[in-house]
Amino acid sequence: MLRFQSLSLSSRHQVAKAFSTAALTASEPFSTNCGRGLPSLPPPPLPGARLRRATEKVTRVAGGACLPTMPGLHKTGGLVASAAGSFCRLFFSQIRSCSALSAPSVKPVIAAKEPFPVDLITEKRYAWCACGHSQKQPFCDGTHKKSSPEISPLRFTAEKSKKAWLCGCKYTKNPPYCDGTHKEDFVQKTDLHTQPQI
Repeated sequence: MLRFQSLSLSSRHQVAKAFSTAALTASEPFSTNCGRGLPSLPPPPLPGARLRRATEKVTRVAGGACLPTMPGLHKTGGLVASAAGSFCRLFFSQIRSCSALSAPSVKPVIAAKEPFPVDLITEKRYAWCACGHSQKQPFCDGTHKKSSPEISPLRFTAEKSKKAWLCGCKYTKNPPYCDGTHKEDFVQKTDLHTQPQI
């Protein structure tokens, strides 16, 4: 069981983090530079993955990066504190991802039974409607925030100017581009702006 504490070493040194388990107590002094320049952490381990493997990855990724900005701590203490903080981030992100996986899957509605021809412009950012509720198809107009908040638009940038066929049925396997899925029976036999029975 992890316990979080707020500690003060002296009026001059503030402790930003303190972690405590049955076998270990680690603290990390406050530093405005701590964590800058770190590579992003690997995705959290799947539920049931070994703790040892996860903490080894965390130690390799984040272990020594904060040490130069933490004067006064021995290398071992810095590694333990940094690994403990990274482990907590992994642990709590794993809880969030598990709860997200258990939510019922949300399907988009069919906006059109054919693709939309669009002239894409080089380096322009687009937001393709993935929910099917937008009134400005094939692009997002923000309707998903009320109609389908679980589905976000797909944001992409055109690499070069070209004419493209963007998916209208929202069931393409190559979003945002049409892959011919709209020709299948489950799309053609479904009314517009409804979810198909797959």
